[in-house]
Amino acid sequence: MTKTKLEIIGPYTPEHEGPFCTRDGRPVELCIRDGRGLYPLAGYIGNYESLDGWLASGEYEDSQVGADPCDLMNAHEVLPGDGE
Repeated sequence: MTKTKLEIIGPYTPEHEGPFCTRDGRPVELCIRDGRGLYPLAGYIGNYESLDGWLASGEYEDSQVGADPCDLMNAHEVLPGDGE
């Protein structure tokens, strides 16, 4: 199996079909994109076993003012050797 790397292509937008990652580059399995309440986006960061939540804008649930390493970002897959 060829392992792929994710490259950030911009902040989260609802139109992007995936893949997704955190601002610091960890992959995100976005499971819920139409939830209710304060955190309508939910998914797993990396291999974590607990769901994390994001605001509709992609900001992480624990974000204060400014960028958070866990903010949701649009990404695309880059195969090893592509552009390296």
